[in-house]
Amino acid sequence: MSEEKFRREHSVQFSPHDADETQRRVLVADDDDDVRRLLVAILQRGGFQVTEARDGVDVLDQMDSDIQVAILDNEMPRLKGIELIVQLKNDFPSCEVIMLSIGGVAEAVSAMRRGAFWYLQKPCVPDELLTLTERARSLSILRQRQDQLLNAISEPSFPEHGGHSLVIPPDIEPKIAQISALNNSVLITGEPGTGKSSLARAIHKMSRRRRGSFAAISCTAVPRELLEAELFGYERGAFAGDNYARPGRFEIAHGGTFFLDEIGELPMNLQPKVLRFLQSNTVERIGSRSSKPVDIRMVASTIHDLEGLCSTQKFDNDLYSHMKVHQLHLRPLRERIDEFPQLISALVKKISARHNSEPVNVEKDAFDYLRSYHWPGNVRELENCLERAMLRSEMKVVNKDAVDFGRSTKITEFSDGFPYVGRTLREIELDVINQTVTLCKGNKRAAAQRLGISEKTIYNKLNRDPEKEALMA
Repeated sequence: MSEEKFRREHSVQFSPHDADETQRRVLVADDDDDVRRLLVAILQRGGFQVTEARDGVDVLDQMDSDIQVAILDNEMPRLKGIELIVQLKNDFPSCEVIMLSIGGVAEAVSAMRRGAFWYLQKPCVPDELLTLTERARSLSILRQRQDQLLNAISEPSFPEHGGHSLVIPPDIEPKIAQISALNNSVLITGEPGTGKSSLARAIHKMSRRRRGSFAAISCTAVPRELLEAELFGYERGAFAGDNYARPGRFEIAHGGTFFLDEIGELPMNLQPKVLRFLQSNTVERIGSRSSKPVDIRMVASTIHDLEGLCSTQKFDNDLYSHMKVHQLHLRPLRERIDEFPQLISALVKKISARHNSEPVNVEKDAFDYLRSYHWPGNVRELENCLERAMLRSEMKVVNKDAVDFGRSTKITEFSDGFPYVGRTLREIELDVINQTVTLCKGNKRAAAQRLGISEKTIYNKLNRDPEKEALMA
């Protein structure tokens, strides 16, 4: 490719002031001494200050924050160039990586996906190398200035939108600020609907990883036999008929935060493997004999009593010990009645914004009615209930008549002394089941034993749809 064609197809326009002439730092890594000396000579002739490295480990030793471009040979001993890309981009985000190799298109695509600025085949044309290095250096300077700007305008603070602040009770706000500044794993406990996933996102947004990705997976949403492949990935040929390698969720979240929802449902055979991953910061794909460095912060949640599960050998005690260093508990909504004015106000603003509407007023009778309810579904149920009421009132004033708790249109207000008066047997039955499941920390088997029914009966009753049943009757 000629220099003119390269400039035309891949150029990025910068003003002369974007380049800092006092900093032209480049690192060149190649285990072939002759090739490395030639590259160094070409770059020095182009006005670059060059640092040399003989292999992948030497690259990590020689790197510093002033190096703007790293030119890496892929086939190096100890650590290949392609294996270094992710780590360099994580530790030195403004440094751009150029990959050199005799490989084909597949290797080039892999390098670009991992974050390489560009890929050159050996032997490279001197003018093309100089032009590409200059472009990479200019982009590096842009990234540095962007980071400085972002640091100036985005100091960590409690998020004000997206509902994150709704799940942070005032009594744990100081803990959140302290935990977010650290890098240890976090365990969030609480009933369903209390906002554990929103709190995990808030921790990510307030941490130094906030510019990285936030990846999440629920242990209950993926079939148990597929969960290992989802988390750790697999190599080509690991499964019959699968001709492609696939990175796992841990690899994809490199440099960011990974949220493992309902860790209490993690299969026992995977728990030691997850613990090894957290302790070593390396991931080994299924079918691979080597491991890859992966840097993530783990935030996990559960509705279960993990300490109790450990005592009955249903959860790995070492994994629990690792996770509970920083543990946060979200209280159920029924214990946060004093926060209702702030909660409803914030939720109304959130829902109104979602529907491109001005904030809706909630009248006192509707507010008192909402506060009198027991909220087995916690903040999630309150938000859904408010949204239904706001839509019923056509995004205008919400009164008591617009409030529907969603369990039945026949639900009537009840007194503290007689909580089930005026409610259907179906509603009472569901209420008792939900509260018993909550009492048993989400363990439906234990709840079934307490109620004297089968676990299958609990699932059937909780998953029944009264409206469909009415249509079929």
